[in-house]
Amino acid sequence: MSVKKHTKASALHCEFRRKRQCIGGDVKATKERLSSLGAKPMNGSVREMISFLYERNIPGRSIDLSICASNVAEYADRPLLLIRLDSLDEMLHMCRGADHVLCVPTRDNTVGGALYSDISRFPIARFYHLRLGPDLLSAGRLFGVLKKSNFNVEAPHPETMSRLVREDGWKARLEEHLKVRSARIADYEKLRSGRARNTTTDSSLFLNSSGCLICGAPPDFIASTTFGGIGEPALLTAVRLCSTHMAEAREEASLLNYLAKAFDIPFLMNSLGRTPEEVLSDGASIMQSNLGMMVFDQGKTVVKARTAKGTVLIYRYEGEFNYGYMIDGGNGEKLARIDSANHHRVEVGPDHLHPDLQNKVPATSSFTTGDLCLDWPLMRELIDHWDKKIR
Repeated sequence: MSVKKHTKASALHCEFRRKRQCIGGDVKATKERLSSLGAKPMNGSVREMISFLYERNIPGRSIDLSICASNVAEYADRPLLLIRLDSLDEMLHMCRGADHVLCVPTRDNTVGGALYSDISRFPIARFYHLRLGPDLLSAGRLFGVLKKSNFNVEAPHPETMSRLVREDGWKARLEEHLKVRSARIADYEKLRSGRARNTTTDSSLFLNSSGCLICGAPPDFIASTTFGGIGEPALLTAVRLCSTHMAEAREEASLLNYLAKAFDIPFLMNSLGRTPEEVLSDGASIMQSNLGMMVFDQGKTVVKARTAKGTVLIYRYEGEFNYGYMIDGGNGEKLARIDSANHHRVEVGPDHLHPDLQNKVPATSSFTTGDLCLDWPLMRELIDHWDKKIR
């Protein structure tokens, strides 16, 4: 699927009108009101995320939802988040999905951009903006470009600005949001720390939405996916889903594949080229290089390998939500197992470990991904443990 090209800022600049334009409203007071309303600007990582999504033609409203699901609320100390953009193209892109398009000329600069004032999923409004020169000519040019793009441009009075950003009650909304977010983070931290301990994961991204990322309903699950190349550190990405959409996600080969389809994100779809057979083939390489085992059977959904002492690892992979690791003794006795079936109550699931099938030790969270390229640290620990029991 091709990605549409964006009109370059230079092409838009040549269409600017060369005459001054008067924009209504008490601009000085509005500027002061904007400054008093706006929290400190976002840091580089948020702007990088916006640029990354913009370059892949993700709609402005979807970009805003992604930003709201990140940790930007931690920056908020006023009723409006000021998120500065890098280019005129980015600003026009964000304006296409905005609740309001603003242009505020002042003595210091001209501030224009996209105001997202919906507070149903996030406690305060967001203003994705661009700053131009400190003269009315710049204001007129920006106003002209926005009008030429068929936007309803507003230059609000201070009291109107307060109403647009839903200033009333913002502190209580923010405090409640951060309180709930903190409780949700505790669940995610268990997943993150376990994944870092048992796999090659060394970085993470949590889209911590207040509701299900797909529909906004109360979230029942933290769904996660972890990806990285052979011999490379892995990235954990986690989202919150309701029961319905978690069940839908489990029908897909991976969470990333499900999200790509749900949000119609072509660049994710195009990147998901690693088939289960390829995952197993890479797993066979890991068995030999990282686990020191000899592969003796490699099929379409299962790979089997043996240590020098006779411990056998059976690796089954049909998808991110359908996999298993079985550790058997040299005589076929069942020693340990990891699988993704949702049939045990564990602290962080459904992926779980049966550490000792011989003695029926209760299952615990495994924090595994199903990809042996990532899960080999835990598998090496388990195999070493059972190898040492062989005399």
